[in-house]
Amino acid sequence: GDADVRLALTLQADRFAGDVAQLIADVEAGSLPLEASTRIPGRVAVFGVFKRHAVAYSDCSFVLGVAELGVRSQECRDHTKL
Repeated sequence: GDADVRLALTLQADRFAGDVAQLIADVEAGSLPLEASTRIPGRVAVFGVFKRHAVAYSDCSFVLGVAELGVRSQECRDHTKL
């Protein structure tokens, strides 16, 4: 099945400190490219009989618009390991 997962994004400012010049240039240009990764472990039932451990992964690249404080574009790659 499908489900929407709402989450809060917490930016770690010290991670940006390594390339402050690029961060300033991106903010001045009005868009901030970012990446996010998610790992969600759980269990699934295959054919309603066999229960298996599974891990869902999602790796996303997105562009945050500075003026509107919203996502301008995003691209995600999702996969699951059983």
